[in-house]
Amino acid sequence: MALLQQLRSNSLTVIFLLLSAYCTAVLAFTPSKSFMRTRTLIKMTNTRNSKGKPTVAIIGGGIAGLSCAQHLQSAYHPTVFDTGRIRPGGRCSSRYPKDKPKGKKGNQDSVLSQYTIDHAAQILSIPRGNEFGKFRMQVDRWVDAGVLKNFPKDSVVEIVDANRNNNNNKKGGSKEGGNKKENQEQVQPKRNTESDVQIRSLNSNDMYYGTDGMGSIPLNILNSSPDVKIHQDVWISPGNGVKFVGTENSPEWSVQTNGKKFGTY
Repeated sequence: MALLQQLRSNSLTVIFLLLSAYCTAVLAFTPSKSFMRTRTLIKMTNTRNSKGKPTVAIIGGGIAGLSCAQHLQSAYHPTVFDTGRIRPGGRCSSRYPKDKPKGKKGNQDSVLSQYTIDHAAQILSIPRGNEFGKFRMQVDRWVDAGVLKNFPKDSVVEIVDANRNNNNNKKGGSKEGGNKKENQEQVQPKRNTESDVQIRSLNSNDMYYGTDGMGSIPLNILNSSPDVKIHQDVWISPGNGVKFVGTENSPEWSVQTNGKKFGTY
């Protein structure tokens, strides 16, 4: 509350609250209508770097944090603090064949080291609605840049038990009362055959995958953000990791973790 009161009284300090892309049950990256809410925290002050630009501390290197840094770099000098050990990306990060496990020499497991593995999001989809028009334009730019591709037709499917669906839709005895013997027969497990399985296509024209894993998205943002500085494998506590150390006329924020100070912004 004290921090909020300081922010309200300080016209030079701005907090941007954004929502990083989240994963659905199928690990799909789909923006929601609450796309402008998250703990990604940006502190802008009148502290300036050697180039004369005000400095900005961005806590969180997911898609939201990296996008903020990308858009702010023309007028500010952004520094991103991210918890990722090797590279930023949040839920859109990927493990690549040459990545080494923490605390071990050489590559990771011999099988895993042959493939690109997405940590979380595997599908990027665009919801319907005019409010997602700008997001669609951004996805189109990623497609044109070769960052994303459409899933081939019928390549994203849902596999369901046909017997379970038939039992749920079957008329007759209810769960309570009715023919007890008939109800017991309905719930007996059966060995699945090809006829017992139903495959439903979930594909749409608005489903995409990263050409080199979903980590292609944050890497593309970084490549177009030459003035953005990133600290990796850093956890900034939301409680005491960021402190207001300036004054009303000269607002400054200190960023620290585990006793290590990263400076003022």
